[in-house]
Amino acid sequence: MQYDLHLRQIEKEARAEGEKIGEKRGIAKAFSETAKKLLKLGLSLDKISEATTLSIEELKSLSVQMT
Repeated sequence: MQYDLHLRQIEKEARAEGEKIGEKRGIAKAFSETAKKLLKLGLSLDKISEATTLSIEELKSLSVQMT
């Protein structure tokens, strides 16, 4: 009985951690997609970085991937 409770707690914690990781990945993907659109519109890297929190290096990499 105690073992089952412990396993359920571990499962709950693992699920919460997985959700947190998934949420972070989703946010990162959204920022990346937004940055791509802003790059296509010709906004400066500084402005895109400010809006998306992506670094200038990350934006340069995205820009290269888009070509």
